[in-house]
Amino acid sequence: MIKLFGKLRVTLKNKTLKISGRLKNCRNVLHCGIAVIAEGIYLSEYGDNSKRDAVDILCSKDGGSSWFVIYTFPAGSIKHTHGVYYDPHEGRLWVPTGDFKGECFMISANLSFSDITIHGDGSQLWRAVGMFFTPDKVIWGMDS
Repeated sequence: MIKLFGKLRVTLKNKTLKISGRLKNCRNVLHCGIAVIAEGIYLSEYGDNSKRDAVDILCSKDGGSSWFVIYTFPAGSIKHTHGVYYDPHEGRLWVPTGDFKGECFMISANLSFSDITIHGDGSQLWRAVGMFFTPDKVIWGMDS
């Protein structure tokens, strides 16, 4: 069994700990904001990022041993993400962003991030911090 904590890879069978990468703008991801599916592990940064540097979405195709940037929010566009969530009904990933006026959106993307749809107007109405999915609805919780 493998458990991931940020970008540490812990193998319980061998009792090993390996740092497989580091986040650029913060020290962690949002609690429960990691999509773990058969096709890979997807995560993104949740932290201060007061300079509004670019924010990456990272992917691992090998159980967390290595990571690559699959998508980048441009510098100045958002503070951070509020997780990466998988919609099993549509087979798409959803990434809500925040925190302040003009920064709160959601993107939905295919697994390669080659097909992206932006949802929202940047207002606090789109400041999601948790998501779940039904066959015909996207439901989210907010912290604003």
